[in-house]
Amino acid sequence: MIRSGSGGLSSASELFPYASRRYSALPNLIPSQRYSSALAAAKIRSGCPVIVMRAETPWRESLPELAQAECYRLKNPQAVYVSRNNLPPEAVRRIEGALRAL
Repeated sequence: MIRSGSGGLSSASELFPYASRRYSALPNLIPSQRYSSALAAAKIRSGCPVIVMRAETPWRESLPELAQAECYRLKNPQAVYVSRNNLPPEAVRRIEGALRAL
């Protein structure tokens, strides 16, 4: 975690932490997924931006707060790294501003 709080930066959260060719959603979230969703919801409510890296649809289904979040998407979701070249310019400005404020 870099910094938390209103408009700050936070750690990553994954709904399903590894790749699987046979993955299918369960009818209900398991405890670790509920925990990840609760952490993400708290960060959204505190004003932290969200970078959607993968699995946007399952996240939106499990986290209604995402509809109100400041969301940025990677330009290439197959390359799941955060960089100037893989984010929209407004996301880069937002992240750089938060880093400067540390």
